[in-house]
Amino acid sequence: MMWVLAVRFGRSRTLAWTNLIVAVTAAVLIAMYVAMQAFTLSGAQVADRDLGRRSNLLDLSGAGSLKAGETGLADTAYWAAAGAGAADPGLAITSLDVKLDTARPPLTLFYETDWSADPFPGRYILTHGRWPNRPGEVVLTRRAVAAVGDVTSLPVMSGNERLQVVGVATDRYDSLARILAAPGTWAAFKPTTAERFTTLRATATLTWDGDTDGVLAAVRTALGGDDLAVALGQGLRTRANEMAQARRSWVERIPIAYTIPSLALPVLAVLTVFGLNRRRFRRNLRVLTSVGVGRGAASAAMTVATTSWALAGTAAGGVVGVGPGAAVRPLCDLVLAGPISPMADPAVPLLRLLLVAALGCLLGGLVLATTTVRAERAAPRAARGGRLLTTARRWAALLAGLAAVGQIVTLDTVPKAMIFAGTAGLALLLITPELVHLALRLVPTRDPRARLGVRQLAHDRDRAVAGIAVLTAALGAPLCMLTLLATLITSAEADIVPEAPPHQVVLSAAGGRFHPPSPAVVSAVTARVAFDRPPIQLGYLYTDTAVVTVQGGSRLGTVLVVDSPDAVARLNGGALSPAQAALLRDGGILTWEGAATGERALIVHDPRTDAVTATTRPLPAGRIAFEPSWTRSTSGVLLTSTAQGLGLDVRRGGLVYTGATDQQAHAARQAVIDAGLDPYEITIYEPPQPVAVPPAYYSAALGLALVVLLTTMTVARAQVHTLRGYVGRLIAVGVPPRWVRQVLLLQSAVIVATGTVFALNLAVLPVVVAVLRMPALTLSVPWSWLGVVIAAFYAATGLATLLSSRSLRAVVRAD
Repeated sequence: MMWVLAVRFGRSRTLAWTNLIVAVTAAVLIAMYVAMQAFTLSGAQVADRDLGRRSNLLDLSGAGSLKAGETGLADTAYWAAAGAGAADPGLAITSLDVKLDTARPPLTLFYETDWSADPFPGRYILTHGRWPNRPGEVVLTRRAVAAVGDVTSLPVMSGNERLQVVGVATDRYDSLARILAAPGTWAAFKPTTAERFTTLRATATLTWDGDTDGVLAAVRTALGGDDLAVALGQGLRTRANEMAQARRSWVERIPIAYTIPSLALPVLAVLTVFGLNRRRFRRNLRVLTSVGVGRGAASAAMTVATTSWALAGTAAGGVVGVGPGAAVRPLCDLVLAGPISPMADPAVPLLRLLLVAALGCLLGGLVLATTTVRAERAAPRAARGGRLLTTARRWAALLAGLAAVGQIVTLDTVPKAMIFAGTAGLALLLITPELVHLALRLVPTRDPRARLGVRQLAHDRDRAVAGIAVLTAALGAPLCMLTLLATLITSAEADIVPEAPPHQVVLSAAGGRFHPPSPAVVSAVTARVAFDRPPIQLGYLYTDTAVVTVQGGSRLGTVLVVDSPDAVARLNGGALSPAQAALLRDGGILTWEGAATGERALIVHDPRTDAVTATTRPLPAGRIAFEPSWTRSTSGVLLTSTAQGLGLDVRRGGLVYTGATDQQAHAARQAVIDAGLDPYEITIYEPPQPVAVPPAYYSAALGLALVVLLTTMTVARAQVHTLRGYVGRLIAVGVPPRWVRQVLLLQSAVIVATGTVFALNLAVLPVVVAVLRMPALTLSVPWSWLGVVIAAFYAATGLATLLSSRSLRAVVRAD
């Protein structure tokens, strides 16, 4: 009997229409899964990228680095490996310090190996010319060609070295500019290059096939014995390990993009189906129980029918979603520097969606079993069941809220913030019925259409709750994702501090501003550029045996020393107040942190033991907002005379020219390059580069926005379809169809507006909590982005409701 009833009930067109919500949800989620998996390289791809055609790779950087012209360590390791039986050994020399001679050279990787052995057949594709085979010959990747142009002679290291370009190649895995050099190129670098570029270093890498342990032991013995066991062991990579290693995909890295929606949306979609059919369920229960069918059998029949439709819709939607996901993968390939990963198997995520949908059907069945019917024996039992479910739901909301509060304590990463948002959203969704009841009471009902629409929603509150819950979850996910993404971008931009402030030119040794520049650099710059004012001599309370910090401040920041208050003002790009200038002249210190006024002592540390060796007398102190470029690695500034009076050693640092124009700054840098000197010895202001956001974040945001649009339109159409009998009766008694459509639009507006408010709270509040817990984050709410998504959300709802309502007729058809 139950199966007969299930089959009869399953023929309902209303049930079919409302189950379209489940199918659409599953389709979009599977499409997102397939598309986002494209951003994660497989183990085979990683091995092709890093190991090439060989099976083992040993990074020798733990054994030391190579100066320009030196290859002894690399040669020793290579011959040790060859002698230990390494099959087809290969040697590579890598450096990030070989700079192109351009105004703004890109980060460039110098990579030297034997290209005649075709070491990376799946990575580098020669598109022009030939592979290099003699020392000094190189092939450039397309990014390097974009920086220097189509040249045959490539000057590097300020013209100290010239490389012959013999070809152009495409790097399938990276957009970094690369110089692919022939063997012997690094060894051929002139001694003067090593003298002028003291920071120029390279590391060596061994690759081979065959035995691993024996070769590793032989290399370790040749380079220094057991002291290198740990360092070399950590640098060993094998193809077998790369293939076996589990790769953390972007689906896992961004929980709010797929994992959380895949757990929440199918359940909510199924519960929405139950909610939209609730009145029909009640009507059928009354009919079936009135003719003698048991309440349990009738409820089970409708639950079986709904579950069958839901699971069928989930399966069908999941299968259909594979197609759009596969179609999007080529678009992912366009925004990635490397190739996309092989097609992911959608069977596992589809199975999880089916399980989650089945859970939603179980919950919906429990709710259906407690539906009140007009039968004397069943009504008290159903009422008790309803109260139990309400109590259970409220307890679940309380537990979810407590879990969210507990997560705040350990909230220290972005993925944890996403999981916290999901937990907080679960708590919010569990109390949606109470919030909807409150929201309906706040809606103005002066207009008769508004009064009719609100009363109908209040009478059929399950439909409103179901619609608002699924729309809140669907809209809340992209809004939260966009808010978090904007916060991450703003936080990353806040951490970017230019090496030099605008209109300032810093001359120092290649090791940084803590070291004075070479006389050759000073002569080259001053011979080319006439600055308006003499340079500022920097000093630091930092030596090999003593590092001075401010009491109560960061022990990582030493003290900046200059000769006069005017120098402090010039470094800060503005005049000091009379009180600040007087404080410095009177032997005080200006700090970047701490109280606005007071006294601060200086603490002397031994950098070798980190022990405090001395503490000065308290100095008059004041706080100043200082140029960020100068606050890195420092905690305050005082005058040279003050430091000398305290008996502290001052290390001479760089020279700073202030008030420089952009033309003067670039001319000064070019003068250093033309003199054949290290451009690292001059620092000028360069605007920060835009923050590079992984394409997976943008793809996730677009995918979630698509979820919003499709889910919104489907829910709106289903809402109208379930009301066709009610609306048909209104039209039949003379209510104008246009007036009825306005009532439906108003109901959709109430549902959408309520869902929007809930979604905004779901999106913004967890991010605010994350920002409060993680000081490194700077809150940024992208109102324009959110506005676009919400506007599209409203437009989709209004369009779907209007189009659906226009097809209604004053005919009440039986289901």
